[in-house]
Amino acid sequence: MNTLSMTSHSLAAVGAVLKTVTLAEAQEVAALAVGAATAAEGRDSVRARLPILAELGL
Repeated sequence: MNTLSMTSHSLAAVGAVLKTVTLAEAQEVAALAVGAATAAEGRDSVRARLPILAELGL
């Protein structure tokens, strides 16, 4: 099962990000986040992989 959870005010920005990646890429990025030792490490790894996140303030 593929699921995604977010606040309602994040819907548009997250939708914009999802339009830029394939399902496989999204799964790879999710694995980076889940496999990180800390939340900060996960966030940094994901942001390094998806620069659009910083552009959208995510």
